[in-house]
Amino acid sequence: MDAKINNRDISIDSVGNYEMTDGFEEIIQQIIINITVPKGKFIYDRELGSYCKDCKNIDDLKSIEMLVNESLFNMNDVYVKVTGSEMVSKELKLNLNISYKELSADREVIIYDYL
Repeated sequence: MDAKINNRDISIDSVGNYEMTDGFEEIIQQIIINITVPKGKFIYDRELGSYCKDCKNIDDLKSIEMLVNESLFNMNDVYVKVTGSEMVSKELKLNLNISYKELSADREVIIYDYL
């Protein structure tokens, strides 16, 4: 179980308590954190993160998919397929299909300050 993150911040309910997440939604949250944090920038775990900001051709979905899945190497039974990419201002928007065991979900992820 983990604190739920919404809009890049910890989610709080109407009485001020942390909202929690678990199961498949917790795994999806961990995947999104791994993808959006630049590799080596999280001070408590320098192995966390991805090199997605290093991909120069946003139309090369296979290369982006490789970088995404490389960042998830320590998460067993997880695979992410990149189904689309788009530049929005200075941000890279990725459309993902996340698979974990027999479960799957589609999510949109923003890589901030991409350029």
